[in-house]
Amino acid sequence: LNRRRIKRHTQKLQNRYLKPEAYPTQFPNLPSYLSTSTNKRETLRSSANIRREIDSTVIEMRNECFLNEDNFSSIYELYNKLEKQTLPSGYIHFMHEVNLVFAKHILQNGMIHVKSFLVLHSDNDEFIFKAVIDNKDVPYSKFTHICGKTVCKVTQVLNILAHLSYLVDSRLESTDMEFSELDNVIKCISDIATIYPQHSEMINFTTEQLNLIKSISNPRYSSDMLSLSYLIYAQSLTTYDLLKEIFFLPSVRYLKMLTQPIRNGDVRSYLKKRIENLKEMEKYCIIIGDEVATDKIVNIQMESIMDLRNQVL
Repeated sequence: LNRRRIKRHTQKLQNRYLKPEAYPTQFPNLPSYLSTSTNKRETLRSSANIRREIDSTVIEMRNECFLNEDNFSSIYELYNKLEKQTLPSGYIHFMHEVNLVFAKHILQNGMIHVKSFLVLHSDNDEFIFKAVIDNKDVPYSKFTHICGKTVCKVTQVLNILAHLSYLVDSRLESTDMEFSELDNVIKCISDIATIYPQHSEMINFTTEQLNLIKSISNPRYSSDMLSLSYLIYAQSLTTYDLLKEIFFLPSVRYLKMLTQPIRNGDVRSYLKKRIENLKEMEKYCIIIGDEVATDKIVNIQMESIMDLRNQVL
């Protein structure tokens, strides 16, 4: 019995089974218009390879359509396309003459301040941008992961604005106090110098360190700071490295560049011109000799030579 059932189920039937809800559509002995045609449905997705090819073609068409919408050929076309886009928080855009300007404003002390802006202008069919934060130009190296100096896509402009917003927010978060408050602190410390003139050197050192906080990306050291730094560096490199982790001091490479020997030109005329522009107190110098060997006798004509402890040698 089991073999008969297996044989019945495995063999191909001459006639198909009809489902209970099926109804006849073919009537051989009646006119043809009473019968329903049963054309075989053709499919283009009969195999996995064909389905992958169709999906790949659809993706390419969508990518091409997106790229066509992402490109722009003029500043006005970019402005119209950005009307349908969502800009990063705080940014507004408007046309100024032939330039497209993006400005980020923040609320500070009850007043609106423009923290950063981006300007796009056209130059020989190229769209060049310029980014500014706190009235200082942002170098193009900050946007190398997005584009170069020019843009040609809407997504590039949006990514530049997003990264510019990140730079502004990170700068605000990294500063514990506003620069205006820092200026007030520096002013108060400078006023103390008039009360305690005997501590003027320490006060000047403190004010310069506070000023370096505002310009840490492009520090400007005074001549006194450079002289003090080199004296510490000449005494001990380990001590200088330790102090550099605590205070704002010039790098060792910068100190070596300042003290490198003059190899070109007339050294005597160069030093003469430099001395003419120095003040009386700036003409004092320190000569450090370490295993100096000369072929000729060196005669130093001066009243006295002072060492670091102000003792006459």
